[in-house]
Amino acid sequence: MIRDQARPVPEKWGAAETVFVVWVGIALAALVPATILLQGSFPLFTVVWLIVPLLAVGLSRDASRVGFLGISWSKFLSTAAINLAVLLLISLLVEPWSHAYQALVKGAMSGTSPDTTFAWLVRFDGLTA
Repeated sequence: MIRDQARPVPEKWGAAETVFVVWVGIALAALVPATILLQGSFPLFTVVWLIVPLLAVGLSRDASRVGFLGISWSKFLSTAAINLAVLLLISLLVEPWSHAYQALVKGAMSGTSPDTTFAWLVRFDGLTA
């Protein structure tokens, strides 16, 4: 990036930065109790996935640099509907013959401690990994 194009670092934190830090902080704080409660493996990738943007916002004091922006409700709802529709369409077309999700669940639950994302599944009787 050319020096003339660089955005200046804000002098103080705004509401977006505060909401971002609180949101990420709650997510990080919830990881340990969820992992213990579900007796799952520790989600290291999730921790990295949360800490990197947290550091970026902490250093730049600008939540928009990590894509944390305010958008209108109409844009949010239309984007969410389009994404959900495309995901469901792809799932309906591909999953019946590929069994990709079945393989993912089997792989995530086959270890001694299941992945925390799928650990709730072991609470159902009759489900085998």
